[in-house]
Amino acid sequence: SAFCETNSQCPAPGGRCVITLDGADGVLICSDNCNLVGGSGCQVAGTGCQLGITTANEAFTLCAPSGAGVEQALCTDSGDCAPGFACLGTTEMPPQNRCFQWCDTSSPSCNPSFPNCTALQLPNGAPITLGATTYGACNP
Repeated sequence: SAFCETNSQCPAPGGRCVITLDGADGVLICSDNCNLVGGSGCQVAGTGCQLGITTANEAFTLCAPSGAGVEQALCTDSGDCAPGFACLGTTEMPPQNRCFQWCDTSSPSCNPSFPNCTALQLPNGAPITLGATTYGACNP
C-alpha cells in the first residue's frame, strides 16, 4: 500500500486514500484495490475483498480476513463470510445478519437460488458505486 495525499494517487476504482497509518496521525495510505464480486485481488491467503465506508460516506475496497459463510449463513461481520460475500442486516424478526453474495447491478452473476441483484446504498442513501460498477447483493 502506497502513501498518499489524494485518491488519484491510489489504484482505481476501489483504492482510496483513506487508511490511517497506525500511530501516525495525518499519514494516509491507499486502501487495496480489489473486486467485491468474487472477492479477488487480495494477495494474502485467508483474505478477501471487502467494502469499507468512510465517515464521509465514501466507498472503498480493502483486503481483510475472510471466513467460510456463504449465502444466508449467519454472521457478525463480513469477516465471517467467504470472499465475494458481505454480512448484511436482514428484515427478519428478530433482526439477523446474514452473508449475501456481492453482484454488479448492470450484469448480475447471482446463483439461481438467489437470482435478484438488489442495489445497495451507503448510509446517506447514495448507491455503492466504484468506477463504472454499482454494487448490490443477491437475493431470493
